[in-house]
Amino acid sequence: MIEMSSEISFDQLNNSLEELSVETILDSDKSWTSQQANLDQRVVERLSDEDLDAISLSEYLLTTAQFKLEFYSSSTLVQNTSIFGLGAGFDFGVDACQLPTGELVAAKRVKPLTPLRRSDRSLVSDLSRRVRKVLQEIRILKHQPLESCESILSLMGVSWEDINGNFTTPSLVFEYAEFGTLRQYLSKSSPTLSIQEKQSLSLQVGRALLTLHNCGVCHGDIKLDNVLVVRNPTGKPTAKLADFGSSIIIQPGVSPKTYWGTQLYNAPEVRLGRDQQPGVAVSTDLLFACDIFSFGLLLYELIHDGIPYWKTHGAKEPTIEIALKISSFEGCRNVDPNAILVASLRQAISLCLTPHPEQRSHLAPVLEVITGKLEML
Repeated sequence: MIEMSSEISFDQLNNSLEELSVETILDSDKSWTSQQANLDQRVVERLSDEDLDAISLSEYLLTTAQFKLEFYSSSTLVQNTSIFGLGAGFDFGVDACQLPTGELVAAKRVKPLTPLRRSDRSLVSDLSRRVRKVLQEIRILKHQPLESCESILSLMGVSWEDINGNFTTPSLVFEYAEFGTLRQYLSKSSPTLSIQEKQSLSLQVGRALLTLHNCGVCHGDIKLDNVLVVRNPTGKPTAKLADFGSSIIIQPGVSPKTYWGTQLYNAPEVRLGRDQQPGVAVSTDLLFACDIFSFGLLLYELIHDGIPYWKTHGAKEPTIEIALKISSFEGCRNVDPNAILVASLRQAISLCLTPHPEQRSHLAPVLEVITGKLEML
């Protein structure tokens, strides 16, 4: 297990931790406020790499206690070997696990770092960054309006995983998505989903994103792969927005925030900037516009049964030029291009894919167009 260095006392660390920005306070009026302070710099300078790790994990403990999250011991999260890994990224791995009751859940685990390399400062920084992404997901998903949204994946609890008795990583426990990602669901559906079913799925994702925006949160990585499809209580497949590790809580008067996203699905203002550096600073008043552009690409791929947007044009590379041109529905199967619902979805996509963020539509009118309640000429 991680231990504190002998160079600094527990009292010094605890006193400094009390002043650390470890909580995002959720007000009763559904707004966000933050308490921000810094560790005493004299303390930070004397902390070892292990101490800095301990601080990140202490934040995790404080946050899980704040929200009274259910704890699942690692012994109760038995990996279901009949189901292959549900997904993996640079920071996390997701596995299907079975509880003693037989219920399937998804465990999203922070990828462990090799203990032999713990003296590498960048490696420690990587651990802290990963833990903070976990904290971000908890704080967002436990915000009451988001927790009660039926189209946002439910966080069930948390867990710890002990690696070889000397390294501990946190995990998040989510409801199990039986049908996989929205891209997997679309590609495997046979026969192809009807345009009415696709409209329903697009509205589920759109309403989840609108709820997020109404709470002052930018998702930061909208794509089919970050939407999961679960079986609802009536047995019907339901789309739920997931993966909030890159999300940004927007606060008035705060300086520009770094928008990461996925290069292939980023808005022009983000993608062009990322040619020079990873992540782009975006003015807080334009962050939602970045999400909305990516939502337009999601809609387009949803209509095309999960086929990546550039492949419907026979292109080898997903250039920004192609992303800006996809106003037609080449590649659609079993869809009448003149159908009213298709026309509505095309209008919605066009509203989202406006090149200039200042001119891009807000999300509410886009959803009204999808439902046919608003006609944009």
